[in-house]
Amino acid sequence: MGKSRDNKYDKNSFLLRWIIVVGFLFINSILLADNGLYHEKVQPFIPLIDEKVNALNNDFPDFQFEVKFNEEKMILIANGIEITGLYYTEFDKNKMVSLFIKTRSNAMIKRSLFSHTLYEVEIDALYEYPFLDQTGRFFIYISDKTYGNRNPFILDLQTLKEKEIVVPQSSEYFPVLCNGFLFFLCGKSNYYSLQKYSFEDESIREIASGQITCLRTYNNKLYYSDNNHIFVIDDDGTQIESYDFSGFIQSFSIKNQNIFLSMNKHTQFDLFCFTLSNGTITRLTNTPFNEVDISDYYSDKIIYSSNKTGTFNLYTYDFSERQYQSLLSNPKNDYFYPFFAEKYKTIIVSTFTDNKEPFFSFHPLSVTN
Repeated sequence: MGKSRDNKYDKNSFLLRWIIVVGFLFINSILLADNGLYHEKVQPFIPLIDEKVNALNNDFPDFQFEVKFNEEKMILIANGIEITGLYYTEFDKNKMVSLFIKTRSNAMIKRSLFSHTLYEVEIDALYEYPFLDQTGRFFIYISDKTYGNRNPFILDLQTLKEKEIVVPQSSEYFPVLCNGFLFFLCGKSNYYSLQKYSFEDESIREIASGQITCLRTYNNKLYYSDNNHIFVIDDDGTQIESYDFSGFIQSFSIKNQNIFLSMNKHTQFDLFCFTLSNGTITRLTNTPFNEVDISDYYSDKIIYSSNKTGTFNLYTYDFSERQYQSLLSNPKNDYFYPFFAEKYKTIIVSTFTDNKEPFFSFHPLSVTN
């Protein structure tokens, strides 16, 4: 794209935003001059805070970022809505910088999904199990970016507000939204607990437990695998249906009245299709490699990870044509936990590489294909 003919207006707009931000910071510093914690901990970093806000607005002008200060904390605002903050009692330079890094990352996630651009999350933290609700508004995932402990995060892509569900002394997996509740697996000493989180009262309770390996939603119901079984329950944990298979289930996906399985019947995981209408099971692959982490894809396809080339790359399997195709391949990376964001036509996948925590990669179909 060429340069806008309104460059002069754009520069003046940027200058006006800069003046407004500096004005807010200056006024707030006067109003809070008597606050000892503010004066001691925050005021020395006002120029750096100003720099970070200006950088965000320069890169993401649609969000209109600004910082305000009250008697207790620094508040970061986007489009007039408070999205995050830092209390003066906890304030230090590292935490302040981390707040801006996380905000930038979340803004990039939204930009990647909305504008169909390639993006890799750059924060040095674990990012796994991506999930988007059907409306495309809430991006849910697991990360240890705050406390070093794996917790579910819910990012509102409309406002950029993010909520972390802190579950002490455990690790969480497979977060999903169903009927207005958050569900996830919680690792215990020798089993996994399926937990239900209520946004209304912030309560968490167990609704199922066992050797659970995968959790999905379909038609407002929860499906989970436990050894060689798949159980169907409602959002209170009441069992509706169950299916028994002859091998250990690593993962599965429900699509068009079929359950696609990654199942171990011998020495490795292969792909199978279980047809719900007649109870028949069809073997889709029979290779010396592992086909794992099945997830839904568009049309008659599923997406999965396999080590056919020595590293785990992404493949699609077309059920109607009975053939697979390479999708993402990199000899330096392993790709796991793929999720297809249908509304944004984007694949989100956890990328594992040497000497780094797993991070999210966003691959729009327009680029991937």
